[in-house]
Amino acid sequence: MLRLDYTFFINQLKINLAQKSFFFDTITNLKVLNFIKLLYKLGVVRRYLKVSSKKYRIFPNWVGNRSTLARIKFFQKKTPIKLSYKALKLLNLYTFSSYILLNTDNGLLTHNEALQRRKG
Repeated sequence: MLRLDYTFFINQLKINLAQKSFFFDTITNLKVLNFIKLLYKLGVVRRYLKVSSKKYRIFPNWVGNRSTLARIKFFQKKTPIKLSYKALKLLNLYTFSSYILLNTDNGLLTHNEALQRRKG
């Protein structure tokens, strides 16, 4: 059984970036599709096309000969971490040029969107 989650997609993206692929096909579900949309909004994915009912063609974004994925770091823990609104404000001060992706009740948000919606 194929496990469709964020880690699987990020690893697939990293492998295809290492091979300098112009595009790659991936099987997605709704959770991963929302993640792809967020990466599109952040500029990591240039575009994505629906090939079949669950298959998408992903075009990574390149700047010069480097991918824009290099400026995003991914961490995953088995136990969820709860951040208060105050902690998000402090993170915003120290990581002003980075993005932190949060899985909230409203779905995936960047830390800036969570601050605007006052979600902690």
